[in-house]
Parts: sequence; C-alpha cells; structure tokens
Amino acid sequence: MSKDNQKKRIESKMEVQTYLDRLKYAIKSGSVRINFQKNRKVDEGRDKKYTNRYTMAQLFPDEDEVDALKKELTYLRGH
Repeated sequence: MSKDNQKKRIESKMEVQTYLDRLKYAIKSGSVRINFQKNRKVDEGRDKKYTNRYTMAQLFPDEDEVDALKKELTYLRGH
C-alpha cells in the first residue's frame, strides 16, 4: 500500500484501555505466547548497543527476556 493510500487511525482512550486490559488478562492467565527474537537480521552490522538484545540485557540482566517482557507489559496503563 502506498503512503498516500494509507489511512491513519487514532484509537480512543476506551479502545486502548480495553486492549491493555485484555493483554494483561491473557498474560496473567498464561494463554499468551511471546516470542523474543534475539538475533534480528536488521541488527546485522549495527552497533551492538543499539540492538534489542543489548537493551534487554541492560534492563533485565538476570531475567529471561520473555518473562521480563510479560512482567513489564502488565504494568502498561492507558491515560
């Protein structure tokens, strides 16, 4: 789709809150599966400190990446 044909949509506060509530429910119920891609093609040749893997290692050095993401996603709030 060309850039000119794309329609932009801004979600309402209620839609965002509903999405976050459903995400939290899915994570807490254990019915969600998150895949963390450690080695991304886009990161090849990139300075290591600008990769997702580096960021996750710095923010959560002693945690499994997926467990850390699940935990952090449950903290998201709509305003």
